[in-house]
Amino acid sequence: MATDILSLGLGSATIPLYLSGALVLDYMPQSAALGTVGQGQEIYEVERQPVTETVRLWLYGESPAAVQSLIGSIERWAEGVHRRQRTRTGERGYLLQQVRSDTEMWRSEVLAARLQPADENLRRWGSGVEVLLFVTRRPFWETVAERELPLDNTSAGGPATGGVTIYNHDDATTGHDNWVDVAAVDVAGNLPAPLRLRMTNNSGANIGYRNFWQANNSHYSPATFVHVIEGESMVGVTQVADGGSSGGYYGRASWTTLIQHVVDLYKWQLPSSLLTAAAGGFFRVLVRFANTPPSGMEFQLHIKTVPSPIFSLWDGPKFTASGALLRDCGIVQLPPGATGGSYYDLNLVLSGEYTGTSQLDIDFVQLTPADSTRWFKQIGYQIPPND
Repeated sequence: MATDILSLGLGSATIPLYLSGALVLDYMPQSAALGTVGQGQEIYEVERQPVTETVRLWLYGESPAAVQSLIGSIERWAEGVHRRQRTRTGERGYLLQQVRSDTEMWRSEVLAARLQPADENLRRWGSGVEVLLFVTRRPFWETVAERELPLDNTSAGGPATGGVTIYNHDDATTGHDNWVDVAAVDVAGNLPAPLRLRMTNNSGANIGYRNFWQANNSHYSPATFVHVIEGESMVGVTQVADGGSSGGYYGRASWTTLIQHVVDLYKWQLPSSLLTAAAGGFFRVLVRFANTPPSGMEFQLHIKTVPSPIFSLWDGPKFTASGALLRDCGIVQLPPGATGGSYYDLNLVLSGEYTGTSQLDIDFVQLTPADSTRWFKQIGYQIPPND
């Protein structure tokens, strides 16, 4: 792979290394090394490491002063790179390249850089000098021009650019989706790379958003995985009609005496088809309460067997009601201790501990892939329409 065009970029400023004044003598992009995290023979994580490369350059000009000016420009570029990494402000620095077999210009963010004169340079200093540019960059290349991905859900009617409508819930109503689908064929390249996600308030009114949960399901049968379980779907709870809840209802569990964690307040069946699709993956269990839970009430999630006798295969962390309607209840492997390819039905159980008469209203439960979950908190101001 021969590189025809190589440049250094910082914001809108570019230092070309292929025009008059600079000549690339040698450069070959390297693949990223893999780093592993684990204990003994058990590996928990494999990730691509930053790449360090050497660019051998011949810098020349009409005079030594012209060469020194070009060297100064490259060193200021390197200082800009370091400032960005140190302060997380300012423009990012990039190494840009285009190979002769491609029409695209590609870039990789530079994390550190330094310029070093080659051997014997001071003895033959004049209108030309050989230097070595050492760069440490991200373990991937991305196109300079961003590409909008076609999105699809039941409100779109097919993959399209320009955005699609999503809601803060997912139910059987057409268009009421809290997800978008991106087809694999529409994503260029073969390595993980950054994504720009833009959300716009198209409700027509100011909204004081509070929390955004975002995740990517690309590994657990994304086309068929049922990630939302309605609160009212459990047998034995009272179905309460509510226009502000997913599906128009929420489920209410009531009690008139002391309850402890031996009591299953809510119990939803996880069918074998869902567990097979989950394939032993880890999921954050997000619970949306329809109304504020009783103050001071303690909760705990469990995974239990369905046939009698009933065993608990997993018990989540205990947590106390905080007044928040949307709550992260912990991470669970589905199914716990997965070893095969198909599984029996299991139950997802929510237990509680409370000292007196009360009730608990749950809108829905969402199973969110834990390996890609991000939580964003909106603080202090409203979002106007179309912002």
